[in-house]
Amino acid sequence: MKKKKRLGFTLIEILVAIIILVLMLLIAIPTIISSMDRSREKQYDATVTSILSAAEEYVEIYKNINPLFKNLINVNDNTCIELSDLQEEGLIDKKLINPKTNEKFASDFGIIVKVIKENSNKQLSYTTIDNCP
Repeated sequence: MKKKKRLGFTLIEILVAIIILVLMLLIAIPTIISSMDRSREKQYDATVTSILSAAEEYVEIYKNINPLFKNLINVNDNTCIELSDLQEEGLIDKKLINPKTNEKFASDFGIIVKVIKENSNKQLSYTTIDNCP
């Protein structure tokens, strides 16, 4: 008796291969998504760091000119710098994109500049907020 030559895969073999591929995707997709989220978060942190650096530079430039900064004398005195001020001075790109939303930052996105006391010295603290009061 002659044996027939097999020309392809059986239905069971194809189904097993498909199930293995689906399981691999179920494992890989959440990992990829969480990796993208972590990357977006790191990019956001880097963007905020550059905004805070620009705010420090802005205060340094205007501390003797702008009355808002001249009045930063006592602990807990504070003022707000809007992102639009930094953009008008050319310290931050006008097309700055928020990595979390993929949209431009709002022009009233701000930085609170506050006088704090640290190790018996007065220093300025910089914190971002969604909109300046």
